[in-house]
Amino acid sequence: MKVVIAAYVQLMCMCAASQYVRARLLPMVLFLPGPHNPRAVKSPSIRQFVYLFIPGILILHVLYLPRHAAGQGWTPHSSLAVEAAWTVDAMANMHGGKRQGTSLLHSADLLATVQPARITGWPSWWPGLSLYGHGLRLDGEGPTRLVGDLQGTSNIEARSGWELYELWAEQLLMRNRLSVVAGKYGVDSEFDVIHTATVFVNSSHGTGPDFAQGGTRGPSIFPEALWGARLRMAASPSVVIQTAVLDADNGNILTIAALSWMAGGAESKPSRRRLVSRTTSIPLTSRIAIGAWNWSGNGASNRGVWVLGERRIPGQENVSIFARTGIADRPTNRITAYTGGGVVLRGPFEHRPGDTMGLAVAVAHEGSRHRESNIEASYRAHVVPQLDLQAHVQFVANPDASSRIPHALVAGLRILASL
Repeated sequence: MKVVIAAYVQLMCMCAASQYVRARLLPMVLFLPGPHNPRAVKSPSIRQFVYLFIPGILILHVLYLPRHAAGQGWTPHSSLAVEAAWTVDAMANMHGGKRQGTSLLHSADLLATVQPARITGWPSWWPGLSLYGHGLRLDGEGPTRLVGDLQGTSNIEARSGWELYELWAEQLLMRNRLSVVAGKYGVDSEFDVIHTATVFVNSSHGTGPDFAQGGTRGPSIFPEALWGARLRMAASPSVVIQTAVLDADNGNILTIAALSWMAGGAESKPSRRRLVSRTTSIPLTSRIAIGAWNWSGNGASNRGVWVLGERRIPGQENVSIFARTGIADRPTNRITAYTGGGVVLRGPFEHRPGDTMGLAVAVAHEGSRHRESNIEASYRAHVVPQLDLQAHVQFVANPDASSRIPHALVAGLRILASL
């Protein structure tokens, strides 16, 4: 079974980067029409095949990793942690949209966290300092060209190439009550984020589209972060206040502020470090957050607000719900309002405790008369500690908030591997 999975993953890699395999083999597997001019499709070079077999070797290593090595992720007591992640999206526009067809793209991530005080063995030397770096490699063509939608049916769709996503230093102060981050920092990890919704593939369940549309390079979210600083303070064991100021192109400044109330599960009174530090996280049973953002510079201003919440259902610890709504200035933004929400079930079957399934809705409003709606049903199967397979179906009503584009039906398979 492991060899079959690895072979399938290798095929997805080849499809992602090889025009020949993507145009000739993938349509046949998904029962879709092939290219109009097969002779125009270039054959892959030897260099491409050498590069494409590397991910397959990596997956085989992950599948046969000893059990005792699984789950050795970074902890707050680690001095140096290096993580690698690889995501592949194979998607097909089955009906409607701009045109039918297949799309295949992948994202490779390399992350490193360093705590100098622990490496040197001198706890008194610059305590509370952490260094972090996150590099990306993106390849493939996204499904937007097929669907023609406004929100994005894949949250890893971006321009191909290498990207240094994040590079920052964090300092804990005031007995771990205050965290200061400075450098190239992505706000989508701490501000407009819903942890329950990370299982979904649609982009709107990450950062809301009302906020994500801002700036010529985006509001410091995947795949390109901006340079700036972030302050995060624990006002109490359950209340966190945070703000960030980031510098964009052409003299534009992005300012964000948010207030969060959260409640933990077994850890009802988490440490201050785990509340404020960017390098740690805590399990939550409920969370409510309100935030505001503002672009300023060159005599122009663009602003908006959002409210979000997520909660585990009392008595049903494996069931969680979430919701988010946000608005943006009408004169300068195409998406003026957004509303989304969903439900997530963990361990849906007794013999599959690591699996996750969910249903979510995302609605982006263009003014008061036009809107695009997305309904996503997703099932993520936990195969081994380092590998998940996720099947999803998305229905897009009024792609691009236009009645002239037919409703679209998108199906896909996501592969998630990590080390």
